[in-house]
This record gives sequence, structure tokens and C-alpha cells, in this order.
Amino acid sequence: MTIEFINKLQYHHRVTGDDFNLYPKQSGLKFFFVCVLGAFMFLAIAIKI
Repeated sequence: MTIEFINKLQYHHRVTGDDFNLYPKQSGLKFFFVCVLGAFMFLAIAIKI
């Protein structure tokens, strides 16, 4: 794994946001869970305001 290859992967990830193809399923699910949790917290704060 060269640094250039890693940089290309990171750049590709930033552009597409395609977690499920770049990382193993477990990592993708973890990312999805964090997104859902973040959205839930955002909604909870929005309701309080």
C-alpha cells in the first residue's frame, strides 16, 4: 500500500461518500449507525428548541 494509493482512496471516499464499497460491511454498518444516531440527536435538540 503506497501513500499515493491511500490518498486516492481517501479522495474517492470524500467525493462519493461510498462507505459500503470502500470498507468492510461491519465498518459501513457502524458508519450508518453513527449517522442515524447523529440524526436522532439533532431531531431531539430541534424538538427541545
